[in-house]
Amino acid sequence: MEPKREEKKPWEPVFRRWAVWILASVCLPAGVHATNGMDMVGYSAESKAMAGAGAASCKDPAWSIINPAGIVDLDRRVDIMLSAYYIERGLEPRGIASNWFNRKMTDRMPLGGPDFGVVWPTQYFTFGTGFYVMAGLTTNFEHSRSIVPALLGQNWDRRLQLFAARIPLAFARDLGNGWAVGAALNINAQCMISDHLTLKFQQTKADFSWDDSYGAGLTLGVQKKWERFAIGASYATPQWMTRFKKYSDLFPRRLDMPQKVQAGVAVKIMPKLEVFLDYKWINWHGVPQFGREILQHGMGWNDQHIVRAALEYTLNDRWTFRTGISYGKPHVDKNHVFTNGLAPIIISTHVAAGCAYKINDHHEIHATYMCFVPNSMKEHGGGDILGWLGKGTRFSAEAHSLALAYTYFW
Repeated sequence: MEPKREEKKPWEPVFRRWAVWILASVCLPAGVHATNGMDMVGYSAESKAMAGAGAASCKDPAWSIINPAGIVDLDRRVDIMLSAYYIERGLEPRGIASNWFNRKMTDRMPLGGPDFGVVWPTQYFTFGTGFYVMAGLTTNFEHSRSIVPALLGQNWDRRLQLFAARIPLAFARDLGNGWAVGAALNINAQCMISDHLTLKFQQTKADFSWDDSYGAGLTLGVQKKWERFAIGASYATPQWMTRFKKYSDLFPRRLDMPQKVQAGVAVKIMPKLEVFLDYKWINWHGVPQFGREILQHGMGWNDQHIVRAALEYTLNDRWTFRTGISYGKPHVDKNHVFTNGLAPIIISTHVAAGCAYKINDHHEIHATYMCFVPNSMKEHGGGDILGWLGKGTRFSAEAHSLALAYTYFW
């Protein structure tokens, strides 16, 4: 007797196929830029030039994510950005569980992709939305990280791509006397593909095929401005996601995006020079799939506390220059290096610079360069069982990015 086939809604395979294709193609650059854990340092050319600072002073539609209250300061506009990246990552497996035959691997790749945003002021509130790559990682080593596939004459446990994107629906209102509040409903999507080793010491059953996940959450913001001084803060709830069905043996729980807090000040020390200082907290440990130990199907990630500083200098009516620096201790510690061998997103320092040129009242162009200062870590073997089995493993990462953007005001 022919086995009974599971019924599927006629639209579901088509929808999922297109959703995964769009996510994979548009979010692909996230893997090189998302280095506060998997979280992006900036979401637009202007926020990247400020290394993610600016909770107290909005610059473009990407503040629908950073602090939705700030978009009350913007005129009606559309922003389109194209980013290019180059990343280099190294992995040197060591220890009992590591690949004994390939002791040094390098992953180099150029990538690129778009983002866009819109702001639309109305009589009673300001609306902001867009499509932004929020988080991600991508690794493709030539050989397996662990010894199991190597002994079997196979070559898996070497590739991982995981991306997250967001459409914020942000609303902000000017309360008068310098006060503004805002809120955003975030529509989120994730996609992933991997041939990762599982706790059963075998390849994930998905066998390197795409899977997707969807969810939602909120971002709340407040801002207060005086003549030369401003403060701002935002809180993003956890972004609750559906499960990855194909990768249930690797991620048995939902891979939620963590809650975040960002707060900052902005001071105009001169009429043309503004200084920004921000603090950001990312609660990786609060998401079980990230924060728990490997035997609990976690990755051993820690919370991140990030400080950011930036400068903006307005030369004249045409030219504006920005620069920024961001520092945050990596989410991975020295006892979870081997566990995260396919996710070596360990950059702690980012330095950026950018400029904007206003062509006329309707058109503006932007350019931003960001350097991901090289960093490396070595496994000490004092954490989970994989850490002990992979003691001595070392990984490293460095990257460069260039973002070009165009703004249309109307």
